[in-house]
Amino acid sequence: MFGVPSDVELLKRWNQVIPRSGVELKHSSKVCSHHFEDDDVLKGRWVEGKEGKQIFFPWNNWVLKEGAIPRLFPSKNLLQFISLFWFHL
Repeated sequence: MFGVPSDVELLKRWNQVIPRSGVELKHSSKVCSHHFEDDDVLKGRWVEGKEGKQIFFPWNNWVLKEGAIPRLFPSKNLLQFISLFWFHL
């Protein structure tokens, strides 16, 4: 889960692309990592080890790249169900 961007213009863009009618993201809202392309999510870092071998160190908390926009959405019915569930917690 990722928090929404603090940048007002990027937050507007997220609200435009997320297909939820009548519901705006708030600063406390979260968006699931499944809605982002793999290239938009930093999951760790590569470090050069002994003999020049590259070693990947995964992070416990993934980070979005700057300017990342959610682009992947399941079927409309499933998304409506999740939205209803999430906003009634």
